[in-house]
Amino acid sequence: MREGKGDHKIYFRYHEGKKRVVPIDMGAKELSPPYVLRLFHLVYFICLVYFVCFVYLVCLVGWLVGWVYWLIST
Repeated sequence: MREGKGDHKIYFRYHEGKKRVVPIDMGAKELSPPYVLRLFHLVYFICLVYFVCFVYLVCLVGWLVGWVYWLIST
């Protein structure tokens, strides 16, 4: 963690060889619109990634079930 310019702190950690950086507003009575927009974009992207992974998993399971059913029926 390090102090940034103004009233925010920068948290960072290394994960799988990559540096992950997150700016956090400290002591702000209200969040600035650009900061809130950045958080919304981050949450939207995370939800989108999970949704795509879920759809892929459902398709994969459906394909496997169909393949096993075809294998048993022949």
